[in-house]
Amino acid sequence: MQVFRQSWWFALFLVMPFAHATAVLSTDVKDRREMSLTVYEHDMALVRERRQLSLPSGNVSVRFSGISDGILPETVMLLDGDGRPVDVGRIAYAHERLSPQTLLAAHVGKTVRIVRKDPVTGRETEENARILSVQDGVVLEIGDRIETGLPGRLVFDRLPDGLRNDPFLTIEWENRTGHDGILELDYLTRGIGWQADYVARFDEESDVMSLAGRAALANNSGMSLKDVRVTLVAGNLNRVSGGGSVMMSSAGMKRDVLPVANTVSGDGSGDYYRYDLPGKVTLPDRQLCLYALFNAGSVKVKRKWVLEGESYYYRSSLPGMRRTWPVVQRVEWKNSSHEGLGFPIPAGVVRFYQADRHGNMQFAGESRMPHMPVGESASLSMGESFHVTASRKQLRFEQIAALSGAPRRYDSSHEIRLRNAKDRPVVVQVREPVPGKWQIISENATHRRDGMVAVWDITVPAAGEAVLRYTVRVE
Repeated sequence: MQVFRQSWWFALFLVMPFAHATAVLSTDVKDRREMSLTVYEHDMALVRERRQLSLPSGNVSVRFSGISDGILPETVMLLDGDGRPVDVGRIAYAHERLSPQTLLAAHVGKTVRIVRKDPVTGRETEENARILSVQDGVVLEIGDRIETGLPGRLVFDRLPDGLRNDPFLTIEWENRTGHDGILELDYLTRGIGWQADYVARFDEESDVMSLAGRAALANNSGMSLKDVRVTLVAGNLNRVSGGGSVMMSSAGMKRDVLPVANTVSGDGSGDYYRYDLPGKVTLPDRQLCLYALFNAGSVKVKRKWVLEGESYYYRSSLPGMRRTWPVVQRVEWKNSSHEGLGFPIPAGVVRFYQADRHGNMQFAGESRMPHMPVGESASLSMGESFHVTASRKQLRFEQIAALSGAPRRYDSSHEIRLRNAKDRPVVVQVREPVPGKWQIISENATHRRDGMVAVWDITVPAAGEAVLRYTVRVE
């Protein structure tokens, strides 16, 4: 992940003035003694790592390598082994990846060697060249001539200072006591994130489904994670500028599924919810792993067929109204122990499967589920029904004359035909949003109000049809 593409160096200077450090130390992953991650949804994680260092007294400058490519330098915190903040004087972040282009750019104005190979004899010759420019191509000064492009392969004697294959963080402060001890480095990073995914399976004849929740943990940070304790946080944190989902950039990543116990332990944390993955996690860079959050085998559900109307066809004549209308199949359940759940469930995509007549599970649709605290209900769409269909037409429309200053009134009559090709009856919920002030003045089935929506529950017999007719008056 490229976080600062346009800059060679990014330095964050703290307010405290600081003299030039006299002791320069380097630390990498070999010094790491412990690491943990708190991973948030939408591509954000808090990295907390502890490293063993021998620190002299006085001004010190420590270069930390083995950090995330997506580090947000402005979030860096340094603590001692007891968790007390260190009063740092300066933090600098360098993020210039080693590549042919950056290597050329670092040698502008310098002399390199060009090695050419004779295509006939295979003999190699070598001469010196000075790089004049790498803007829109390479410009070389070779002897008394100027050439563009690369006439052979370039040989560099060494890497220039500051150009590395991984980012590093330099922190300077005054160490009042020299000692061998632990430093804790904390920072936020992009490139590590998680999202919840669910697999729901049910039988066509039953009102029970199994629901398996999984946490998809993705690492695009540029660093490999080894023996790391991971906490997942569910909830939408306020962000000044949000990043894209880490899952969207996971194409080509290695995927794995790691089963764990039936339920991962969780804990409420303020207005968020935490899930602690058991044991320690090893997740190389560019890899995605799925961890089981829970497995609920008997969740009570209600399956509905819903016909959703529109509000525009009550104040005008619509002789050419579309005759066919989709009927959507929905699945509803409540997050309670009585219904087979009873613990906080993070938002995610639910993929539904159901058995065909041969007993094989087939994909039946997917829907996004919001966060479900205990006691909350979900109503998710599986898609348009193939076997249950609907058609509608406007039977009559009349504009009723109103007295001066009174609002206009409209009467419109409608017919909805519901057809069921299944071998068992179904109940179709017809939901008609009606604008303004309205009343049903005639109907062949009893409706109920749901806010501004008129709702009918119509039983459609197996291999048969049912007809709903109603007239509504709108002001």
